[in-house]
Formats: sequence, structure tokens, C-alpha cells
Amino acid sequence: MKTIMLPEPNETERALMERIHMLMREEEVYTNPNFTLSHIATRLKVKRAFIKDAISRCMNKTLGAYVNEYRVIHAMDVMSRPENASLTLDAIACASGFSNRYCFYSIFKEMTGLTPTEFKACIVHGSKNEVLQPGYHVDGFG
Repeated sequence: MKTIMLPEPNETERALMERIHMLMREEEVYTNPNFTLSHIATRLKVKRAFIKDAISRCMNKTLGAYVNEYRVIHAMDVMSRPENASLTLDAIACASGFSNRYCFYSIFKEMTGLTPTEFKACIVHGSKNEVLQPGYHVDGFG
């Protein structure tokens, strides 16, 4: 696979990326399964192309990959809380913004190295950060 080298982000893109991060963290807009680039653009009053470029250049990933990281981290956080032990994985997937079980399972496995079921079982016996692939942890991005 060929790697494309993107130019370093400029100050405007970095500032926009901070606004995007804040929107994601504070309003958890990623929990909407119908969330799109247009949602961010409308909310931040910025052209879609600028948002796409900022995510691509600052995070070196697509909007989909960026949003899915937030969703997986949200799901791991939900599963890690004792008060949520009775929630089904479908309920956790839905609450995290995944549109269906297949997407949830495949993206979760790709990011963490575990299925949601395996992750849920492991957190009962040890630290959630010890069971993930190297570089990933619940408290932020890898």
C-alpha cells in the first residue's frame, strides 16, 4: 500500500482541529449514528472541505476513522463502568453511535484487537488498558 505524505497542518487547521475535538468531547456528537461531515460544518459554521482537510492533515486519518475512534473509546468507557454491567452489547453499540452490530464488532476488533465481548470479559478480571493493542487506551487516542 502506498503512503501519501500530506503537508504539515497550518495554524488555521490546527485551530479548527481543536474546535472539532472540543465539539466531539463536549457534545458527543459522534453518538448520533447518522452523524456526517455536514453536522460538524453546520455546527462550527465552517465549510466541509476545511473540516475534511483539518482532520486529514492534523490527524492523518479520514473523518470516518476519526469518528469511529471516539465511538470505540465511548463504548469501552461505557463497558468499563460497573453500573452498566447489565447493558447489552447492542445497547452499548447504539449508545456509542454505531448504526449496527456488525460495524460495532468489526471496528471495535480492528481498533482494540478484541471483540466487544472479549473486552467486556477482560475488564472484569483486570485493567482495561492492559487488554488493548499497544498504543490504545480508554483515556485518549493512541
